[in-house]
Amino acid sequence: MKDELIDAVSNERIEAAVDSTLRLRAQQGGAPLGPLAWAAVEETFCMCVTEGEDTIEHPLSAIHAALVADVLQRAEGRLGEPAQAGARECSSPPCMVHELDPAFMEHPERPSPPAWLPTATAVQDWEEVRLWRKAKRAVLIERRLTMPAAERAAHSEAITAALIQVLSSLPGALIGFYWPFKGEYDPRPLVRSLHAERTRLALPVVVEKAKPLIFREWWPGMTMTSGAWNIPVPATGQPVAPDVLLVPVVGFDRQAYRLGYGGGYYDRTLAALPTRPQAIGIGFGLSQIATIHPQRHDIPMDLVVTERGLCLK
Repeated sequence: MKDELIDAVSNERIEAAVDSTLRLRAQQGGAPLGPLAWAAVEETFCMCVTEGEDTIEHPLSAIHAALVADVLQRAEGRLGEPAQAGARECSSPPCMVHELDPAFMEHPERPSPPAWLPTATAVQDWEEVRLWRKAKRAVLIERRLTMPAAERAAHSEAITAALIQVLSSLPGALIGFYWPFKGEYDPRPLVRSLHAERTRLALPVVVEKAKPLIFREWWPGMTMTSGAWNIPVPATGQPVAPDVLLVPVVGFDRQAYRLGYGGGYYDRTLAALPTRPQAIGIGFGLSQIATIHPQRHDIPMDLVVTERGLCLK
């Protein structure tokens, strides 16, 4: 069965998964290949699952498990390392398998996975989730950065149109937005047009690590300074309380939970504000994943806007 499944996808994509696995391994200090291969295969083959299913009628998890085995073999060959005991079983942290479970992907008509495959269980270990998020964050950012320019322009235009429709129902609101970073949707053309219509705007400012953000009012041409990660922020100004927050997402799921950069700033901010603003996540559709495995500290967006439309929690 494995050979059939491997034949259903291109060798180029398998090699891309090997590259992703080795890159993630390096980022995580030489972590075992097995779980990293699951992450790399889930990422690299997210667009070719349909191709495989058109060719072979097997559960999604079986396709991924066979591919992981091949990715592991090739990656170990490049490293010159012997296969570890149990590596061919493609053992994986439960959070990764949860994304690959056929039922979770809304295909209940498919047969159950073979008995040799790992099964999904509830994720209890925050450290495990944190490491999974770190790996997922890296591949989602890379995916966003490599989006073709024409595709980015078309998707951005669609997002802008959707945001205009949403914001038109909130007249007079003070809108907190963000300065784009690492290939995020750029809201600056939109907010400049909003400013021309006398809408008040504000930008987030990191005043202390691991503390809630503050917001300072912004307008075109004002004096800016470099903030955290060298992102421009208003140089001066008293804190203001936005009625609406436009929040960038690295990833998001069907319940509108947001995967960010790992600092927890927006979660802390939303939890600390005496009156919660409407939180609107913004991202490209390619950022949607099955679940971020939300924890008790995670606060969902009220909705997420992509070029595909609105995702409501």
